[in-house]
Amino acid sequence: MRRTRFLFAAVIALGAAGCGDPLSYANPNSPDKTLALGRPVDVEALISGSLNTAYNAMYTTAGALSVQMANSSFESYSGLGNYGMGMRASMPRVAIDNSRGAPPSENSGSSYDFLRLERAAFAASLGLKSLNTPAFTMGSAARNVRARAFAHFVKGFALGHLALAYDSGAVVTENDDPAVVSPLVGYDSLMRAALTFLDSAIALASTSPTPAGAVTDWFPLPYAWMRNNTPASMTAANFVAFCRMLKAKFRVQVARTPAERAAVNWPAVIADGQAALGTDFVIDLNSGAGWDNQVLANNARYGNWASGNFFFLAMADTTHTGTTYQYDTWLGTTPTYNRQPFLVVTPDLRFPAGASRPAQNLVTTPSGTYGFPYWRNRSATQDNPGDPITFGYYDHFRFNTTSIATNRTGPYTLYPRAESNLLIAEGYIRANQVALALPWIDSTRVRAGLPRLATAVPAITDTIARVPGGTGCVPRIPTPPTYQTSVCANVWEALKWEMRMETALTGYGEWFFHGRGWNDLPEGTPFHWPVPYQEMDARVLPFYNMGGVGAVGGAAKGTYGLWGGGLY
Repeated sequence: MRRTRFLFAAVIALGAAGCGDPLSYANPNSPDKTLALGRPVDVEALISGSLNTAYNAMYTTAGALSVQMANSSFESYSGLGNYGMGMRASMPRVAIDNSRGAPPSENSGSSYDFLRLERAAFAASLGLKSLNTPAFTMGSAARNVRARAFAHFVKGFALGHLALAYDSGAVVTENDDPAVVSPLVGYDSLMRAALTFLDSAIALASTSPTPAGAVTDWFPLPYAWMRNNTPASMTAANFVAFCRMLKAKFRVQVARTPAERAAVNWPAVIADGQAALGTDFVIDLNSGAGWDNQVLANNARYGNWASGNFFFLAMADTTHTGTTYQYDTWLGTTPTYNRQPFLVVTPDLRFPAGASRPAQNLVTTPSGTYGFPYWRNRSATQDNPGDPITFGYYDHFRFNTTSIATNRTGPYTLYPRAESNLLIAEGYIRANQVALALPWIDSTRVRAGLPRLATAVPAITDTIARVPGGTGCVPRIPTPPTYQTSVCANVWEALKWEMRMETALTGYGEWFFHGRGWNDLPEGTPFHWPVPYQEMDARVLPFYNMGGVGAVGGAAKGTYGLWGGGLY
């Protein structure tokens, strides 16, 4: 990719035509970047707007990779051909077709995130390049440092997410020549660069320079830069804490396999998680202001666009006759196309209460402190039966009010604090310090109405012990070798359950990134995307596919018997 592609997209709107010789001709396809980035107001606008570019890469359009990731990981299900959803949901899993002849719905999604995340990083680098120009200033030392901190943050944010989704990409810096093609590097190198940029942002925001001008030259950040739900809350301290929230998340989610996840620097994850933002990071969606989420809206609006994947949601059910559980009967129904969905009755408050479908249908609005329930039982008239392994009665609607009632305007939890808590718990479990992990798991488990792990009787001292709850335990997990019966989860599976429930349709590829590191994806699921063929063509390099059963970039047989030819 030639850097000029990003340059034009980022600054062409800033170009201005000067007055001069009426016979001279200014080529509009060759904007004067010196003029466009010579004024402090333009440089600050470029830097402050670069986060929105990165955000839009992942969330604004339904064509971003988010929907493919959700269908790959069972976070949601759709058999539609739009944006590669049905392709990624199909069993057995198929490779990502990264060629000129691939279905347009798949190709457009595969390239959308890549180009815009790189563009965001480059826009931030251009702003830094101007700041490095001798005698250039935003007006005060504080304003200069604030702009630098935010630019480094955006580079870390954009390249970190790029490293999560793609097998490789280009690291862009303010010292590069825009006319020279930057080499592609692997996802591990991308992530190291992203973490370094976040460290730079933290260091700069921690300098606390005395503003030479108005106090508005320093933190809190202007509301429009991040659109965080409490406008004055992005103080320097909270900005640093948010960077550390991202660092904990990035360190873990970049892992492609269980071996890579086990090798994560877990002490650093625990430290970053404990220093992370103490609350959810919530943004104000507003499609008119350029902070949209069409993925969220479509999930809430269309029954056949996205439904909750029943294989995982049914783990919450506690219905049984004697020792025979309803979930076991469903798991044991063969062939799998004969499976029929059933009513999930559970003490987990993230599901609607009621002993019948009409009773659960009455729950129409998320309510209470935590917006419970997170899942709704849709009306039977809205059912769109699909794959029997995935089809059930439940849809995600935690953010239904924001996405539908107000036309994608209102609060949206982009990064839940619960994820940081659960990453801390996983770190302690991997260090064989189970007792220290339990309170962090309980932080969401107890508020959802499930028994506390830290005071369980008998005491839980390892990851083998089953969660409390007896015949009403949540969740229940399919057991090998047949995966046609289930047992009460152990602490490890309880942690994973909390992570799935609390991150569903928040963030970016949440179930997908965690699932590949836990080996929970169906066999053959591509665990990252190749560099889009359009980019490889521009570099005059061969393009390549990714994933499929037994192929490069494909997941191994999953934890719950989710193999390439079906479930069992």
